[in-house]
Amino acid sequence: MTAVIAAVGMVAAASACSAVPRVSGGLEAAMTPSPCEQSLADAEDARAGAFAGANPSYVRYREAARAAVLWRDAAVACPGRFAEGVLESGRMSHRAAQLAGRLRVEYSSPADRTTIDEHTEVKLSAAQAAGLALAQDRAGFAMEILSAKLKSDPTLLTLSDRHKALGSGFAAHASSGDAGSDGSGNGNGNGSSDTRQKVYSVQRLLTDPSTTVDDANGLRASTSAVVEMDAVREQLQALAGDGENGSGSDGDIVISDASTATTLAALLSEEAAQAFALGYPTYDAALFTGAAGVVGSVDAAGAAGASGVQAR
Repeated sequence: MTAVIAAVGMVAAASACSAVPRVSGGLEAAMTPSPCEQSLADAEDARAGAFAGANPSYVRYREAARAAVLWRDAAVACPGRFAEGVLESGRMSHRAAQLAGRLRVEYSSPADRTTIDEHTEVKLSAAQAAGLALAQDRAGFAMEILSAKLKSDPTLLTLSDRHKALGSGFAAHASSGDAGSDGSGNGNGNGSSDTRQKVYSVQRLLTDPSTTVDDANGLRASTSAVVEMDAVREQLQALAGDGENGSGSDGDIVISDASTATTLAALLSEEAAQAFALGYPTYDAALFTGAAGVVGSVDAAGAAGASGVQAR
């Protein structure tokens, strides 16, 4: 009798199971992370390793260098998190450079010396390219003034030349039909998209060429570092403020062309790392608090939570 009851129970259980159809691969697909999720997980894991005190210095250096690359990948892979990825990549590149100095090894980021000229293939609207050109030209002028005032720092003149060259490159795209122009597909070949002013206000630079208060967050930092970070912010705003190659909404950076996103992520992360090298604060509040104009698409509170490891 017991055997009969057990058999009936097994048949009932089998019937219940067979009544629920299984979609082949459905569970596996639901559990597989998206490219964005995987990029973020890898980047955060490497960042944690770069600051793990239990890790030997060389391991922390290796993880910092890896995190710099992975955060750039995340900037490209994750819609709406381009700015966060750029800033985190720059911060990790700076961390790698610091650790390399302690280890007496040479560190060179793959993003360094990104070139933008009329031959660089980038898909930008004329408004975006013009905004990027203006930001680069403004930074180039400011660095030239600071170089003249702070004659002991030859780095600033080199940075000035680089910013101006990048500004010329973006201006070439702003005034050519290849840039995607005004969104009509007709181009803007008359050169009217060049918004560079060449000369800008110098009052603030001359007041204190050594240190200044950053209007974005109220923090004091070296003037050259603030100029460099301002250039990054202004370019992120230029990308966020035009929907032609983005999401169509202000404050959201979603670059549809992966090659363009990769090039711009490399350039802006390099410039963020340069700002940190010049003395810009690397902790979260300096980068993400109050929207600060830094992170076009990153919610301030969310970014601070996602970036819980502070540089030190």
